[in-house]
Amino acid sequence: MLVIFFVILVSFFLIFLLYFIEFFISVKNFSVFKVFSFESGFKSVSKVQVAFSIHFFVMMLIFVIFDLEIVLLLGLVVSDVISLFLFFFFFFFLLMSFFYWVVFNKLVWVI
Repeated sequence: MLVIFFVILVSFFLIFLLYFIEFFISVKNFSVFKVFSFESGFKSVSKVQVAFSIHFFVMMLIFVIFDLEIVLLLGLVVSDVISLFLFFFFFFFLLMSFFYWVVFNKLVWVI
């Protein structure tokens, strides 16, 4: 236990040491063009921040979660009982969150 604590302590010490060394030896250029998103030297013509649709973001999250569920489903072919239980627990949570979105009309496309 003492060895693990020592390794963690030395790791954090090295992380902070290397971070501060890099901070002090780095070149700091406080030019006006460095605050722009494009560092090509040209001033931007239009607005840099582009708004995105929150509905698209929600649909993307649903896709990622269901894609993860498919990966878990494919892993059940070579798994044990505990993995099966975890899969059904995740699937139940997924279905309940999907029904929550449907009941509170969060999946309505308003574009």
